[in-house]
Amino acid sequence: MFTLGTAMECPHCGEKQYYTKRARKRSAVVTLLTPFIILLNLFDISPYLLVGIYLVFGLSIMGIFPFLIELSNEEEPLW
Repeated sequence: MFTLGTAMECPHCGEKQYYTKRARKRSAVVTLLTPFIILLNLFDISPYLLVGIYLVFGLSIMGIFPFLIELSNEEEPLW
């Protein structure tokens, strides 16, 4: 889930696997939602509520992210 490289090694077969183009676009959309959540600081909201919202948002992303991933044996160009 957290990798800077383009390939991940399969724990079962040892082959390199790559994110598909569709999976990279999905994860980019989820990542772009983060600044909007941070903008909640501009409103007069309780700090405890903000921490709760951030925790729920972060845990939701970590829970949803594995279902957005698709892997391929070959690296696809993004465009």
